[in-house]
Amino acid sequence: MKDLLAQASEAGGFEALPAGEYHVQVEEASAKTAKTGNLMIVAEFRVVAGPYKKRKLWNNFVFAASNPNALAMTFRQLAILGADNEFMQGDPTPDQIAQKIKGARATAKVSQREWKGETRNDVDRISAPDPSVDAEVDYASGGGDTPSPSPQPQKNSGGPPKPPF
Repeated sequence: MKDLLAQASEAGGFEALPAGEYHVQVEEASAKTAKTGNLMIVAEFRVVAGPYKKRKLWNNFVFAASNPNALAMTFRQLAILGADNEFMQGDPTPDQIAQKIKGARATAKVSQREWKGETRNDVDRISAPDPSVDAEVDYASGGGDTPSPSPQPQKNSGGPPKPPF
């Protein structure tokens, strides 16, 4: 237990990160159903550079067909993580989408909010990784896993594809 306590202390605990932009990598992703019944991809990000290196962030990419603007944003952000329009046109399952984004690098714009008396983080936006920072990350030493090259977002060809489920 002593070793586990030391690991938890090293990880920085669960205090919310300050609002700002962080260089992240998708560490885990899975397909789930939200309480609303909408399908979603739950992603766990790890900060890979800067003073908050190794800290975690989470985000739910919800496929809310009843909200076209939110749905378009979900598809744009997933495209940055590698599940682009071409991939989505192949009609992947939610599990395949989750697998596709694992290991992807990005820049996450993060804010804070209060929830049940605690300060929490929200991932407000996902954008392409900063190549200058990405080149400095030592993935072999825990900054991030050795990734495949980050995909470049493709131009939207007439709006987001239909939800693949």
